[in-house]
Amino acid sequence: MSRGNLLGLNREELENLAASFGQPRYRGRQIYRGIYVRRVREFAGLTDLDRDFRAALASRHAILYPQVEREFRSRDGAVRYLFRLADGAIIAGGTTVRCVDPNPAELLCWRAWRPPRNAILNSRAPF
Repeated sequence: MSRGNLLGLNREELENLAASFGQPRYRGRQIYRGIYVRRVREFAGLTDLDRDFRAALASRHAILYPQVEREFRSRDGAVRYLFRLADGAIIAGGTTVRCVDPNPAELLCWRAWRPPRNAILNSRAPF
């Protein structure tokens, strides 16, 4: 059974998820802050949640970041990336400023974690 990825869910969706586990809705807001503000990558890092709830989340869900498949740098400092998502899909993303974060996948995820309008959904990238 595949585990659902929490990265990409908005605050309301995480509140609904917490409620589906029989938890108060504010637990969803705590998950949201953990993933998108504190950048927690494992449920053990969500220390504001009780241990049993963290274990229940970990048994059914994951926090999976995209992996950088390929990087393209232009002379003006713009950077484009191809990302491989947890489901194997490939998407494109980029930034117009030089990336100073050592993990560009994380940097772009925090700026816009939904696929861009011009997302490439297969591995045959035109660039």
